[in-house]
Amino acid sequence: TTPDPALTEAIFQRSEGNPFFLEELVRAASLQPDQAPADVVPPLLSDLLASRLARLSPDAQLVLRVAAVGGRRIEHDRLSAVLPLDFAAMDAALREARDANIITTQQSADRYEFRHALLHEAVYADVLPGERRTYHTRYAELLAATPARSGIEAWAELAHHWRAAGDPGRALTAMIEAGLAAEAGYALPEAHRYYEAAVELWDPAHRDGKDGTTTVALDRDELLARAADAASRAGALE
Repeated sequence: TTPDPALTEAIFQRSEGNPFFLEELVRAASLQPDQAPADVVPPLLSDLLASRLARLSPDAQLVLRVAAVGGRRIEHDRLSAVLPLDFAAMDAALREARDANIITTQQSADRYEFRHALLHEAVYADVLPGERRTYHTRYAELLAATPARSGIEAWAELAHHWRAAGDPGRALTAMIEAGLAAEAGYALPEAHRYYEAAVELWDPAHRDGKDGTTTVALDRDELLARAADAASRAGALE
């Protein structure tokens, strides 16, 4: 049978061309058809990846968990600012993770990258809820303190961390700014996505008497109008 285009795209993106990963993702998707393709984690893959991580030292596992909260790719300075380890321990842990083929180093960009998207997913899934919120908060505070923050990606990343940190008010502010930046740059699909996310955040950000404490660039009516306009112009007519 011809697979659904969304399923094909999701599996292509997540497998990154690895035939074994691709087969396992297809198998998992066929066994769990009610789940979104991006949410299906094959048990065999999960066990294999978890076993690789379990062989690392506690410091290396900590470094990887903090890095995973930061994203698939993480700059050295940002990681060191959030990580509760001294330089020597951090350096040794990063070398161990690199030698285990969990991460790669990009010298020109001064950053690290998880070797595969599913490795990143496996490490992030291992981060405990409280730990996850703590590190998302630290990343958000670090990004918010950056004086030269501008552009679509910077605002979207800040919104992501505030949202995961459990602060819908600040997430809403950053998400609207991401939508405005995307719209100004004629990145209409991105603008649509960020405005839709902002609509979802609106009620949580103003709940429990918080109305008036969240500073946003748009009121709700204008946000809905811009979301609808971006959807129309991006071709998301449904």
